[in-house]
Amino acid sequence: MSGQYWAKGEGPADYEQLVERYDSAYDGYFEKTLRHFGLDEEADLWRDQRDEFDNLYEAGRRSTFDRISPEDALLELATKYEAEAAAAEAGGAYLAACVMISSAAETRLLLTAIARASERNLAMLQLARQPRSRDPYAWSLDTLVDLAAAAKWIEDVLYNEVTISPLSFLDELRSLRNLVHPGRYAKRNFHAELGRQSYEGALATYRTLRQQLEKLAPL
Repeated sequence: MSGQYWAKGEGPADYEQLVERYDSAYDGYFEKTLRHFGLDEEADLWRDQRDEFDNLYEAGRRSTFDRISPEDALLELATKYEAEAAAAEAGGAYLAACVMISSAAETRLLLTAIARASERNLAMLQLARQPRSRDPYAWSLDTLVDLAAAAKWIEDVLYNEVTISPLSFLDELRSLRNLVHPGRYAKRNFHAELGRQSYEGALATYRTLRQQLEKLAPL
């Protein structure tokens, strides 16, 4: 019947054969077109690593056509950092895992600072060390941790009848985040090896931080 359509794999046999021939022809012409314009690396990726090609294509498409707010971009980045930390931990790369989960903490703090502008501005007046820029996107993790303390975004936690301040553990996250800089690593951890225990401690701190930030009253 004219105009009739079937989902892939659900049509009559002759229809499915035509679809398969069309897809094969399209793939061949697409690869030839890439090579015609000198995009041999992209053509090789298309032919040999289709999933990777599709991921890069989608990232490029979204960057061009699906404009999102900086806040949404940060939220995506925090999720990506979390996934990268988990992947690094699974592979035994604990230094990378610690840096990634600390970067996720930095991103969550930045998101909160941007969303809660009035509280942020009041808390900034209390900081002993003022950032050079008034733009939150230019602030370091040091500034964001100090800001969270001044704004009282992080509450103490009662654990086994002991009151624990997550802010004290954020100082360790800050140190771990700074290990991405070779100079800081050499000075602080020249002989140290970060293992599973270091990452698990950083992850526990991050989860507490994220939970408390997400529980803040809506503005």
